[in-house]
Amino acid sequence: MSVTLKTLQHKVDCINEMTGNPSEPYTRTESGFVANIGCYYISQAYGGVALVRMVTEGGGQTMPTQSGHITKRQLNHELEGFLAALRAMRAQA
Repeated sequence: MSVTLKTLQHKVDCINEMTGNPSEPYTRTESGFVANIGCYYISQAYGGVALVRMVTEGGGQTMPTQSGHITKRQLNHELEGFLAALRAMRAQA
């Protein structure tokens, strides 16, 4: 089965919901765009995709999985692991 961007986005939406973070990386205001700190989202570059997280008001980001831009299939596996870890943390709480 082919992994689509829609499939990946659904998993990232679940991550944002489970962590209580905004679902969009930026919010449009009258004075421009404002970064939503904490938001996880998908970056697309170099023919690949990556999970990134907004960390500063200026739009700074980090890659929680530190794998860089990879194939959709690879990112799908990483997101499954990320979600499993979040579920395990919830079960312990």
